[in-house]
Amino acid sequence: MIKKIYIFIILFFVALTTQSKAYDCYFDKLKIGATKEDFQKIGIAAGGEDEFGGFHGVFRSDQFCKNLEGVENIVIQLFFFKNKLAKISYESSLNDQLVLFDIAENIYKVKLEKNKAQSKKNESEIYSVTKGNSFFFYALIKNENGKIEYLEIMTNKEREKIDEYFLKMEEAQ
Repeated sequence: MIKKIYIFIILFFVALTTQSKAYDCYFDKLKIGATKEDFQKIGIAAGGEDEFGGFHGVFRSDQFCKNLEGVENIVIQLFFFKNKLAKISYESSLNDQLVLFDIAENIYKVKLEKNKAQSKKNESEIYSVTKGNSFFFYALIKNENGKIEYLEIMTNKEREKIDEYFLKMEEAQ
């Protein structure tokens, strides 16, 4: 009986620590292939097409989150191609915790193999992985001014077309 109580207590604390990493945000709705209508359901005006066939929008985390605790300094860029979300870019700065690493692993269920030697040496870290039809790129840039995290998710199917789109935009400016 005492063993069962100990097991229950341990499981309770494991669940409690897992719950503390949960964000009160719609990050789970930011999925490759989501449509303009999917974003309208959560109150975000995104999507459509410009003269180059896509839509590029920049958003703050407060537009996706009810509670900003732990996610205050996240900038989110969404790129739609043919009215479907084709690329998601997160950038986080001024945060001691690795929020984007946590989002990659817990929201998108992507296993990024952390290089513990680089982490201990205070060196920048870069990881990438392909899951299904999506390519995930994570970078933690460390310098004397602090840390900047990047998480980019892109459809493998449209990668070249996305690059062409941004090249056309750049040439037009």
